Amino acid sequence: MLKMIAIRSLYLILLLCIGLSSRTQFPAIDLIRDRFYHAATEKDQLSAIIELGSFRNSLNADTAKRYFTLGRDIAVRLNDTRRLRWVEYYLLAGELTKGNTDSVIPKLEANPIFRFSKNDDQELYYKLQLLKANVLNRTNERVKAIEMQLSLLAEAEKDKNVLAQSYLRNYIGASYLNSGRIYEAHTMWLEALAMVAGSSDLKIKEIETTITSNLALFYFQQIDSTLNAQKTDSFLMFNNAVIANSKQYHFYWLLPTALSYRGDYFGLIGDLKAGEADFKEALAIRQKIGDPLYTVNDMFRLAGFYKSQKQYDSAINVLLQTIQLIKRAHLKEAIIRVYGPLSYLYKQKGDYKLYSAALEQFILDADTAIRLNDNEKISELMTRYDLQKKETLIANQKAELANRNLYIIASLLVLALTLTIFYFYFKEYKRKQFARNQAAVEEAENKERKRIAAELHDNMGVHANAILHNSSLLEQASSENGPLIQNLQETAREMLGSLRETVWALKATEVTATETWLRLVTFMQQNKRNFSGIGFQITGAAPETQLLTSVKALHLIMIVKEAVTNAIKHAKAGTITVNSSFDKDWIITVADDGKGFDLHSEQLNIEGNGIQNMKDRAAAGGFEVIIKSIQGVGTTITLKI
Repeated sequence: MLKMIAIRSLYLILLLCIGLSSRTQFPAIDLIRDRFYHAATEKDQLSAIIELGSFRNSLNADTAKRYFTLGRDIAVRLNDTRRLRWVEYYLLAGELTKGNTDSVIPKLEANPIFRFSKNDDQELYYKLQLLKANVLNRTNERVKAIEMQLSLLAEAEKDKNVLAQSYLRNYIGASYLNSGRIYEAHTMWLEALAMVAGSSDLKIKEIETTITSNLALFYFQQIDSTLNAQKTDSFLMFNNAVIANSKQYHFYWLLPTALSYRGDYFGLIGDLKAGEADFKEALAIRQKIGDPLYTVNDMFRLAGFYKSQKQYDSAINVLLQTIQLIKRAHLKEAIIRVYGPLSYLYKQKGDYKLYSAALEQFILDADTAIRLNDNEKISELMTRYDLQKKETLIANQKAELANRNLYIIASLLVLALTLTIFYFYFKEYKRKQFARNQAAVEEAENKERKRIAAELHDNMGVHANAILHNSSLLEQASSENGPLIQNLQETAREMLGSLRETVWALKATEVTATETWLRLVTFMQQNKRNFSGIGFQITGAAPETQLLTSVKALHLIMIVKEAVTNAIKHAKAGTITVNSSFDKDWIITVADDGKGFDLHSEQLNIEGNGIQNMKDRAAAGGFEVIIKSIQGVGTTITLKI
């Protein structure tokens, strides 16, 4: 017994020495650590360790493990089961932070301390379940993760547990974002923020700040090279709130994210010095905390920042360090994000050997079929969650109705209840029968669209890429027939562009005006890079609530592309502008300051200028096209949708 006491005392002295010699530079954490070191009893020490758990995301993983291991020993000696569960949870969360994803779920399920009733500790129950979902997310089992999160959200709604609902909605939003479903993520975060905004409770304030950080990311991703004022203001508002809350309430683990977003913003406005400083400060905090996943994210953003400033050597160096960290932390899916940008950087430097190697690795790692399948499964899970939510609502309404009817005379209650149940089931039966028929038709249509889209992508896409690749090889091998080769390459690129738009339109029955406008923004940005002698401008925004059929959206995109391409090839324009505005109608104009043409004369040569093709597409899409041109002044094409 004396030997055991001596060993424990020696361990405590060692921990004390380590703590005194390595301050965290996080004042709130240092205050808790001081209370731990000066605690009069083991009970007080355990209380300090539990409080330190609230800041575990700001602690180095190894340091946190030492504290929580000691906390486990103290809780066992004090026979404090409740707090023993919490330190065991903190230890498992630390395993995940260090990237040991394979060990977390087996340890959680094997530990008898976690076999407790949800009513004993609802908060810990939901955190343990969410920990499992986070493991699935980090091991690329995203569909299972979202299924578990949606199920937990439905359970939390039944329990009316606002805290659990808010952090579950936040994590579900993050999972949607990682799956490319940015607008579903945005909706989920706004719902979560509405639930917790204005609370003074520290735990709720923490999740509020986390959600605000995710919304800052959403709006930052909407900012393009034009620095749209509305979206820029939204980003700055949310990001500044994150920085302020992180400093006021000591949420140190959220501060690096806000700093890296701000660094990206400085990159957009050309402030290299300020942006680089923010990124380096963010990485210093991340490395101190020791979470490899978030460190990888920030390093990837830093590489993008250097790339935007054309500092290609610095960007390559950061990406190579990122690859090493990813391999050490076993972050399997994250490796896919690196090789595409890395190959681009090598190409920009003219190092085609390394460019080819990086591109091959990117193609090998990117499994697009799994991603597509994941999105389909996620859609099914969302539908199941909505159905489960409606069933919960119906169950609650029935319970309330039953409680009210307890005061009614027995005979009338039986009669009314019988009629109500009969009417409900008959109406529900008819509704479900109609819904099944509609769903079967829609499912068949969707499958056929996706099959056609897949065949176009897999067949025509491969052939067009082959033409582009072989013509590039031919161009490198010989300088003869240069114009013919360039024409062949341009034709192949146009085929790929048209194919991408057609496949995109086939994958859905309806698309938003915003999605359609974003594709036009991307097209103009590509032209800006490819034709440096012409000024390309894109202004305005699309109506956020307007929906278009996929056919109408495709015709609209192809008309704008036709108009811009004609201006590039034939107009000798100095500036080409695409503008979007809306009031009663959505108006898109394509204007150039080129040489113009005689409209009546040009209409005689339909195949040469594509005017009739634009009118045919407008008629097929159900909108109006107006073409005006003045020789020596320019051409304006207006679409009214």
